[in-house]
Amino acid sequence: MIENHCPNCPQNAQTGNCVGLDDKRIIALDDLKAQIKHVLSILYERDYDLLERQVDERSISHKFAHYYEVDFADQYAKHDFDAEYQRNGIVPKYYSYIKYAIPDFIIHRRNCNKHNLVMFEFKPFWSKSKCHRNDINKLRAFTSNEELFIKDGKPWYYSYSYGIHIILRCDVASIAFYKHGEAEPFSTNNFEFQGAKHYE
Repeated sequence: MIENHCPNCPQNAQTGNCVGLDDKRIIALDDLKAQIKHVLSILYERDYDLLERQVDERSISHKFAHYYEVDFADQYAKHDFDAEYQRNGIVPKYYSYIKYAIPDFIIHRRNCNKHNLVMFEFKPFWSKSKCHRNDINKLRAFTSNEELFIKDGKPWYYSYSYGIHIILRCDVASIAFYKHGEAEPFSTNNFEFQGAKHYE
């Protein structure tokens, strides 16, 4: 164990490779909204058949993450774009003593929670309401600045700048933004996509 390690390093990941000693990037909500709308437009144009086929949401989130990284990686220097990334350092991500979490897509820097930027959770229209509630609980926990719990004498927290909940429907995506553990007031946006098909 190294001394004077960054306090934002995940538990059991004090390898000497800390990346958290510089300032955290600040993302403007309007810029984030514009990026998300751009990527969703590409997704609806190129991969609409994923909605038609009602595939697993992981297939959809993977395509979204790919398009996001292709178009915006240069705006997130030194950050990682990871889908289904379930590690906090070298240990699993938890958001309570018993709840194990696998975020759909995150923009962060591996090995330091100080640079956790954005966490995305996706739900297509055919998912059950219980799944939506689980996503919301995760987004609240992962964007909170408060410690989630104490384990082995160390606090667990993630402090993502934003959590994004995207519900994908036939021709519209409903998007809610979370910050500091709560939904941003009046932040839900419905983005409509021209040319999207309708089910018979």
